[in-house]
Amino acid sequence: ATVEKARGKGKLLIGGRSMGGRAASMLAADGFRCDGLLLFAYPLHPAGKPEKLRDAHLADIRVPVLCFNGTRDELCRRDLMEKALEKLSGRMHWLEGATHSFRARDYPEIAAVTAEWLSGL
Repeated sequence: ATVEKARGKGKLLIGGRSMGGRAASMLAADGFRCDGLLLFAYPLHPAGKPEKLRDAHLADIRVPVLCFNGTRDELCRRDLMEKALEKLSGRMHWLEGATHSFRARDYPEIAAVTAEWLSGL
């Protein structure tokens, strides 16, 4: 009921940070009706194990995606994430120097990029 109320007021976005974002991406891949997906610090693979990708479901996502990860994120190797995002309608934004834990100084950049992305939905 809560989701239906929110859906009636405009665009419905889902997402989350780290494993919360992964869960939201799996919902979207399973066909959960939403207008977009916001992912923060998506955990593409376990730390030190880039061969164990968590990307199989990404190709099933049919809504626009905006993803933020740090260039020093130990759970998201840049080359692997860029390849994974080729499977969907996604926009990647890299936070220079950030690790898996974003810093407060990254928030204005995140807000500006998100606002611009939302204006195009």
